[in-house]
Amino acid sequence: MAGLKPILRLSGALAAAIVALLAPAQAGAANGYFKNSSIASVAERSSDGSPGGQCMAFVRETLRTVSSGRVRTSAYTHGYQGTFKANGGTLIANRDAAVRGDIIQVTPARTSDSWKGPERLPLHTAIVRRNLKGGNFAVIDSNYRYDEKVRRHDFNPYAMAKRYGGGVVKIWRLGSVPAPKPEKPKPKAKPAPKPTAPAPPGIGDSTGYWEPGPRGWHLSNALMPGPSNYIFARGAEGSTPVVGDWNGDGRDSTGYYEPGPRGWHLRDELNPGPSQYIFARGAEGSIPVVGDWNGDGRDSTGAYYPWDQTWHLRNELSAGPSQYIFKRGRPNAIPVVGDWDGDGRDSTGLYFPWDRSWHLRNELNAGPSQYAFVRGQPNAIPVVGDWNGDGRDSTGLYFPWDRSWHLRNELDPGPSQYAFARAAAGSIPVVGNWDGL
Repeated sequence: MAGLKPILRLSGALAAAIVALLAPAQAGAANGYFKNSSIASVAERSSDGSPGGQCMAFVRETLRTVSSGRVRTSAYTHGYQGTFKANGGTLIANRDAAVRGDIIQVTPARTSDSWKGPERLPLHTAIVRRNLKGGNFAVIDSNYRYDEKVRRHDFNPYAMAKRYGGGVVKIWRLGSVPAPKPEKPKPKAKPAPKPTAPAPPGIGDSTGYWEPGPRGWHLSNALMPGPSNYIFARGAEGSTPVVGDWNGDGRDSTGYYEPGPRGWHLRDELNPGPSQYIFARGAEGSIPVVGDWNGDGRDSTGAYYPWDQTWHLRNELSAGPSQYIFKRGRPNAIPVVGDWDGDGRDSTGLYFPWDRSWHLRNELNAGPSQYAFVRGQPNAIPVVGDWNGDGRDSTGLYFPWDRSWHLRNELDPGPSQYAFARAAAGSIPVVGNWDGL
């Protein structure tokens, strides 16, 4: 569900296997109706080297998609910098305050801010993926190498402006970002940690649960207790639920996996009805997993073999061979999937229930973990999601004995920022971005 990188964080299938094993948003601009990080997530659906056109054309098409056509940028009409201002963009004065989805625009100094006339350097438009601080950014853009191809790379726009004898660098924000947490004075004695206020609807992933008996889905758009926004029945007897963004529209939807025939049944809408994707893929006794393995914005399927701790992942929603096969695991470890570094691609991880430790890796291959820490409770079920909408997945725990969720924004030990009860007895927890915002 990467991401947009909105992508699956922990499939219901994994939760089902574990159950068996264990027995307010702040608008940054007038266009705050969409999440700022969605700009980067939509751009990241384009793979490196794919056709992207001119740099401004790539950004223009990305904004058109994110805003459903409401943001229309034109360097012809308003100039390069002026087009973002004309569309309600907020100018970010402090470069270190730039966040995922902000747009960097470099234009020549002492010249008209217009596309018309002879081309002058420096001139470039890029989308921020991560702020590396000090004027350095990890970006996605097109035509950086004058080949009209999409690239992911590190970029210092201030160095570009200086290299060509001076230029204007401005950073624009057209979407909404989570409200910053107010700083609090340090207490004399460290109090017991308390969860922060629930994330508002539309910011990051949220929770749900699936009831095996009636095959009922109960999904909420907010990280808090309360009624479900979506309730419907879908599944088969003995099946396990899975969640993913099957069509790349930025919204997670549901599916189910039948262990006997190893059949996947996936649907794009959050309602009952027939599956748009049906195919067989897996092995007897394997655990189904879901993720966006190649960063194209669409989730696809995979299988984890607990008997030899190997992963078998495929980029297409169909039967066929795996594009990624590697060994990474431990006997009795629980597999998890997430976009740990915010690059738009999901990768793998492991949760060790015997010592409650997480072992996460950014690459789809064997090798050491980049993140290893202890966070859990005996008999808790691990869950994964992008709780604060920053484009990076992090960890959480579901306690089946009291049906409570305990979620943290950082990939390290520490207290939960979100803690609430929401589920039904005997249900299976699921995570996804249901509203796509």
